[in-house]
Amino acid sequence: MSTDETVVIAERVGAKVTQRGYGENKLVFGGDESAHRNWGLKNIPFKYPWVFVIDADERMMPEYL
Repeated sequence: MSTDETVVIAERVGAKVTQRGYGENKLVFGGDESAHRNWGLKNIPFKYPWVFVIDADERMMPEYL
């Protein structure tokens, strides 16, 4: 769970924030970030029928902007 001001800042600018616990595993993100992403994709209602997913080490090519 977020322990800094990230959620407050995101909600202030209109984001809908969902937080999911880690269960028994105490590792950051439960040690399996993709499990949280996949859970969100299946369980959170989205405004559009698509979701753009990009990792921190990836970049969107300028010709696609």
